[in-house]
Amino acid sequence: MNSNSVECGLRAIEAAIAVEGRIISLYCDRSLRNARRQALCDLAAANGIEVHYVEKKILDEKTQGVRHQGMVALCRAAGPMAPGLSELLSRLDNLATVPLLLVIDGLQAPRNLGACWRSAAALGADALVMPKGRGADVTATVTRVAAGGASQVPMFQVSNWSRALTALKKHGIWLIGADESSQTPVSEIDFKLPTAVVVGGEERGIRPITRKQCDSIVRIPTSSVFGSLNVSVAVGVLLYEAARQRAG
Repeated sequence: MNSNSVECGLRAIEAAIAVEGRIISLYCDRSLRNARRQALCDLAAANGIEVHYVEKKILDEKTQGVRHQGMVALCRAAGPMAPGLSELLSRLDNLATVPLLLVIDGLQAPRNLGACWRSAAALGADALVMPKGRGADVTATVTRVAAGGASQVPMFQVSNWSRALTALKKHGIWLIGADESSQTPVSEIDFKLPTAVVVGGEERGIRPITRKQCDSIVRIPTSSVFGSLNVSVAVGVLLYEAARQRAG
C-alpha cells in the first residue's frame, strides 16, 4: 500500500474526516452542491483540511473512473507505509479488548475485499490481515465499497505469511478457517476467545499453507441444494456470530 491513497464516496469520506490527520485534501464536484456534500466540505474545512471545488473530470481522473458520488479525498495511510507483522503484533499488545481479526488469504476481487473490510468495521474486528503481494490491491474501488471501513479497521500486509500466522498463534490467537466442506458448524466455535476469522480466495478458498495453521475449520450451514456463499457474505456471517457471542 502506498503512503497516500484515494478514497471516494460520501460514507467513506465522512469516516475519514473523523480520523484526525487522515485526509490531506478534499475535492468536490462544483456542479453537485447539496446539503450533505456541503456539510462534509464544511466539516473538513473546520478540521483544517484543504477543500477544492473542481470539475467532475478531475474527480474521474483521480479515481480512474470509479463512481465517486462527487467527492474524492487524498488520504494518508492509516499507519506506517505497508504496516506489517511488527505493527500488527504491537496493535495486539495494546488492545484493551479480546482481539478479533479478519485474515484474508488471496482474495482477488476488489469489490469483495471492500465488502469484507466494511463487514470487519461494522462487526467490531480490530484488524484486517493479508499476505503482501497476494490478492487485490487497495484501490479507490476497494475503499469506496468499504464505505468507511478503511478508516476504521487498519490493514496489515505481511511478507512472511507462515511466520505471521505462527506469531498470531503464539500471541494466543485462535485461527478459525472457513470451508463449506467442513463438518463443524460455526455455532460450535467459542468466539469469546482471541480469534482470527480466516477466509481464502474466491476460487480455491484457503491455501494449504494457511489451512495447516488453522486451529479449526468451520462451515456456515446452508441449504442442501445451494451449499456455498460469496466470500464477503461468509465473512459477514462469521463476524456476526463472533459479535453475537461476545455481546451475549
